[in-house]
Amino acid sequence: MKKVISILVAMLLVMAAVAPAMASCPYGSGNEKGVNEAANVLVGNSTELTGAAKSEILDMALKNSQVKELQKQMVAEGFAQKDIKAYTVPVTLEDGSVVEIQATTIQFESPDGEVQYLSFVYNTQTGESMVVLGLWSCVECLAIIILGGFGCTGVCVTAGVLTIGVACAACIVAAASIALCPCYDCCCATAGFDSCCDTYDWLCT
Repeated sequence: MKKVISILVAMLLVMAAVAPAMASCPYGSGNEKGVNEAANVLVGNSTELTGAAKSEILDMALKNSQVKELQKQMVAEGFAQKDIKAYTVPVTLEDGSVVEIQATTIQFESPDGEVQYLSFVYNTQTGESMVVLGLWSCVECLAIIILGGFGCTGVCVTAGVLTIGVACAACIVAAASIALCPCYDCCCATAGFDSCCDTYDWLCT
């Protein structure tokens, strides 16, 4: 989970236009460090938050309108709220200044054991935030699509939320990249597109 939180931190910086050059290196290419170096940005190790610090970022997340809406959606679909984690990640920018990015992830589970994650990521310097809902593979997929330059952002991402529709499925399948394995898994599991399932079996297993 900590690895993906770091990816989401980098993604938030991209979306906030703090480090747009980071989009030049695909996640999964074995050169995630190079993504940061390309923009002279260093994403540090995440540290789990506890106590008052965890409560503060969680309170902020729970007041977010998107989080509220998605929480209601999950409950309406029969999911129960489970584990909650919170992290802080230091990011050193090109000028040497350090920005603290905070994130909290709420786990939901259905009666039949299906797990979904609702993540809220917050830039303490700019006030920018992002909300992501989905299977853990969907969270990874959103980060990969935005950071990887696969050209599917416009048809797969709406207001920071991954939306697997026909156009998105067609786009990621056409890319046929092993870096998109989490996307094929997400697309197959959540939307049931045979093309995604077939691509996952072909490239990722």
